[in-house]
Amino acid sequence: FHEVYCASKFALEGLCESLAILLPLFGVHVSLIECGAVHTAFYEKLVGGPGGALERADAQTRHLFAHYLRGYEQALSEAQDPEEVTELFLTAMRAPQPALRYFSTNRFLPLARMRTEDPSGSSYVAAMHQEAFSNLQTQENAKAGAQVPGVSDTASSALICLPECAIPRVASELGWSASDKPGQDNSCYQQKI
Repeated sequence: FHEVYCASKFALEGLCESLAILLPLFGVHVSLIECGAVHTAFYEKLVGGPGGALERADAQTRHLFAHYLRGYEQALSEAQDPEEVTELFLTAMRAPQPALRYFSTNRFLPLARMRTEDPSGSSYVAAMHQEAFSNLQTQENAKAGAQVPGVSDTASSALICLPECAIPRVASELGWSASDKPGQDNSCYQQKI
């Protein structure tokens, strides 16, 4: 439910990565400040509030958004103060050799590593699905035989095992229990076929 917002962030990240290669030739360093949720008036200024554009959406989409919003509100409750992020900007600006990336929180580092440790992207998708819809999965799993849309069952999945798979370490860093981890064991993940 943040597709356009995420697309704009990816666009800026790609632009900055490209400029970071070119601009040192002109004496300019480029840094990305990677932060999580920050206390701002962003949501108060949204026209119609969060999900306001979904008023005409189908019932299932509105239901999924409601579950998604609960998780997002939890993330917002852990948001950083703008002053903390400002200090990170100052750190980057004062550095004699600034890094390309600065992170204001360690919360998302396991997910960032997952992107490079599993080139297929399946681990990242599963982890983000877990992060965004874990409360929905818990509720749906309580119903006998129920399945969350978009989550494959074992009958329609194949296990793909990677040597030194990233999931066990990253899953433990995300605070998942063994039953929450994607895949069937500590060295595999599921991919729908």
